Amino acid sequence: MTTLTLLASIVLFSSNLRAEVTWDINGDGKVIGLALSGGGLRATGIAYGALKELDARGLLRNVDLISAVSGGSIVGAYYSLGLPLDEFGEKLGSNLLLSSVGKVFNFKNFGDGRRNTRTTGFADTLDELYFQNRKLTDLKKQPLLLINTTNIATTSLFVFSRNGAGGENLNGTSDLPFYRLTKDVHRETKVSTAVAASCAVPSLLAPMRIKAVKASSKGKTAVTIELVDGGVFDNAGLETLLVRRCDVIISIDASATVITEEGYRYFSPGGTKVIPIIRRRYRELLNTHTRSKLLDSFIHIGMADDEVKKMRTIKTKLTKKDLELLVKHGREMVAENIDRIKKELHPIVTQDDR
Repeated sequence: MTTLTLLASIVLFSSNLRAEVTWDINGDGKVIGLALSGGGLRATGIAYGALKELDARGLLRNVDLISAVSGGSIVGAYYSLGLPLDEFGEKLGSNLLLSSVGKVFNFKNFGDGRRNTRTTGFADTLDELYFQNRKLTDLKKQPLLLINTTNIATTSLFVFSRNGAGGENLNGTSDLPFYRLTKDVHRETKVSTAVAASCAVPSLLAPMRIKAVKASSKGKTAVTIELVDGGVFDNAGLETLLVRRCDVIISIDASATVITEEGYRYFSPGGTKVIPIIRRRYRELLNTHTRSKLLDSFIHIGMADDEVKKMRTIKTKLTKKDLELLVKHGREMVAENIDRIKKELHPIVTQDDR
């Protein structure tokens, strides 16, 4: 296979990820992207509140793409399967990590051909609690959900959607080799597998192993790739939307991040700390899209509540008090920015519009 042929196949695959999707839902010529950041179960709770508020105001119908990372991908996938949001909160009180360990040491799971880890156990727990054996192909066509993970082999994004799954070419360069799932593997991949991979924080959860195809100038090779938390590469979930040329991006950022000229920062009890280098590309890409007018509007909605900021991101369960606080704050984050959001989304005003 020549390099030219390989690059053509990469472009074709990227196009296939967009197949069957009507990007401009409301007919105004804009592609609207919603990003749900990582940040553990704190991010899950905040994203849940934000989605409830957007849904109550009739705004989610205007969104074309949802890019979700780690904790944000749990509720993002639940919503994208068409399941009732009101029932989601009732299930967040479960102890996900302990349940996952129990799955690993359940003798019924041995001999099934899988490598049993806390991550496969976590996937099984997610499946039982939320996704009920549903596959990636069961996700909605619109908004199209993009579940972000990080491929250890390339240290770049590997994205799952209902239309396909593969590596992302984020720099406008060839970034060889290129990894993707075959149609057969993609067709059988559970939503819980993709979400567990997106949540696989290094040192806490082992990488999710999945069969894939490696394409390079030397040809195609069957391989097993290892995927970890999408936040290792981009915890905000923005690059996935930027490379798809969204006109408007709404970022629900529960990772306590702020964008500065110096870099990408997050809040910690001892002050602020700069996450170096790997975030620089995100900032540069955002600036490039803004300057070149490829991105009309970027609405960054970060956390404002000090009590929420200090909440640990790595929690195995949420108490009722935790959940109420996070959902309330997620709704408030949207409500406080509603005029900016409505201006970009051009919603149909309903009785729920407050």
